[in-house]
Amino acid sequence: MTDQEIRNRAVADFVAEGTAKFNAGIQEHNPNGDKGLDRMSKAQKLKAVKEEILDLWFYVTALAIEVERDADKKDNA
Repeated sequence: MTDQEIRNRAVADFVAEGTAKFNAGIQEHNPNGDKGLDRMSKAQKLKAVKEEILDLWFYVTALAIEVERDADKKDNA
């Protein structure tokens, strides 16, 4: 796969998945249209970003553990 193909797939996936996730978030957090990202304070946005980063960190750690396990299995095979 070329870099351009990887870019194109990443962009297409982001648009498709990002739109669906954002729309689901609107339905969950702002179904009446009276809240929303533009109405959040900077402090609220910063807090939300930190929470998302923490979630991401745990996913990265879990993935790293799986990669280590796979490497151990390959080394012991």
